[in-house]
Amino acid sequence: MSKNADIIYKVMVKRFETILPIVLSEVAEIVSNHIEEMSTTESADGLPVWSGNLHDSTGIGLYYNGSLVAYKPSRIALRKQHIEEYSYFGYEELDKVMNDTNNYNNGIWFVLFSASPIAFMIDTEGSPYGRGVGYFSDELVPYTMAVLEEKLKEHGL
Repeated sequence: MSKNADIIYKVMVKRFETILPIVLSEVAEIVSNHIEEMSTTESADGLPVWSGNLHDSTGIGLYYNGSLVAYKPSRIALRKQHIEEYSYFGYEELDKVMNDTNNYNNGIWFVLFSASPIAFMIDTEGSPYGRGVGYFSDELVPYTMAVLEEKLKEHGL
């Protein structure tokens, strides 16, 4: 690589490393607000709110070399969710998985979490009231990707 190309490469990497955390924090804020809005939506597209624990267990972890900035929903659950012999508060489950930074020690990580054991079932089968099918796979993940793409363009990345 020529000296000029090497300098340009280093400048580009520095710009990317400087701007990417800003972009990701903007995306996390927008998506976190979207999760809040969708939890209050009465349509079938919204996140089902039965006990509130699925809502409370869904959030975003933004990691930079192991340091965590957490985007968590407001707590709405008033009682534990019971699944067979297991009962939990969603916010406690979210805290557990977010604070386990072993997988995110190096680099920049944007992680969309749903720490509820019923998240997959809701996404694939829906709630007992028929809400939530595809909420994560068909709605939240594509929404997050679209916001990320928009913010990267806004910042010239």
